[in-house]
Amino acid sequence: FFVMKYVRGTTLQHLIHGTPTPTLHAMLWVLLRLCAIVREAHEHGIIHRDLKPGNVMVDHSQRVYLSDFGVAKIQGFTDNHLPATLATDPWKGDAVGTPYCMSPEQATGKEVDARSDVYSLGAILYEMVTKKPLFDGTTALEVLTKVLNQNPVPPRHYNKEVPPEVEEIILKAVAKEPIARFQSVMEIEAVLHAFLDGTVAHERASEKVRLAQVAQERMLQLHEKERQLAQHINELKATIPSWAPAGEKTELWRALDDLETARA
Repeated sequence: FFVMKYVRGTTLQHLIHGTPTPTLHAMLWVLLRLCAIVREAHEHGIIHRDLKPGNVMVDHSQRVYLSDFGVAKIQGFTDNHLPATLATDPWKGDAVGTPYCMSPEQATGKEVDARSDVYSLGAILYEMVTKKPLFDGTTALEVLTKVLNQNPVPPRHYNKEVPPEVEEIILKAVAKEPIARFQSVMEIEAVLHAFLDGTVAHERASEKVRLAQVAQERMLQLHEKERQLAQHINELKATIPSWAPAGEKTELWRALDDLETARA
């Protein structure tokens, strides 16, 4: 029997489609942690070949775990290159699984390398931001036909909140030809970090602008109150009757002058 670590948490599949929906930043950080795991596997010559949201666990401390290396390929070894997660002959159309996460070269039984997992990471990110699979269909054959022959619908078609930079990252990762993709997981990590760093800088700049606007609004409110007070003082001075005794008039003017001095 196998003894496996118990992870107190949930799958990425549940996080994506459950409620509340995690923020884009939270999703990207989860993907970055997943990328670090896949990069470690690649450095040891292991291609996972079955990356999908259901195989990713996230615990209550936001630690990420990758499971199910059952169809992983160790580079340098030869094996059959049957598409992963397909329990039966895919060309009969009755297979089940998640072939939409599969790269075109893996779907056709060709030799795969790290760029096949890069494709799958792009497919995962696509589902993270759209809540939809990269390609869907009622049978594995239908999905695999789309994987091989169709371009994915741009993520922003489903979710206008997806930044153009993130859409560009996804579409490059899931390019049909391996040479057109990111050539390693490290490249995905680099662009995601650059995006997140730029977004944080933008948010900080936006916060500074917001605070400056608040300060300006409060300054305008203060100036308006001072103008109203000055107007009120002048109105009070104008109400002092000319026939008032000189002593009282002097005291009233002095009090109003003191008030105006305090205002200044």
